[in-house]
Amino acid sequence: RNSEFQNLHRKLRKIIQTPDFPSKRNPHLRTKPTKQRRQELEDYIQEIIYQNEDVPQVLLDFLHVKHFHTGNKISSAE
Repeated sequence: RNSEFQNLHRKLRKIIQTPDFPSKRNPHLRTKPTKQRRQELEDYIQEIIYQNEDVPQVLLDFLHVKHFHTGNKISSAE
């Protein structure tokens, strides 16, 4: 749900610099097609991961990830 992603974005903004949150609406349409919206949210999450050496725990929790390998480090969300 969009509200869950918006809540995640608010939490992340408190601890890291975040990319702009993808708009739910297309300027020419009432809403964006689901496929386009899904891709924009995936891109948003990937950008956060790529921009941060240590992936924020709040993001790992949101994604239900128990272990995340970053370079030579392993983040644990147990």
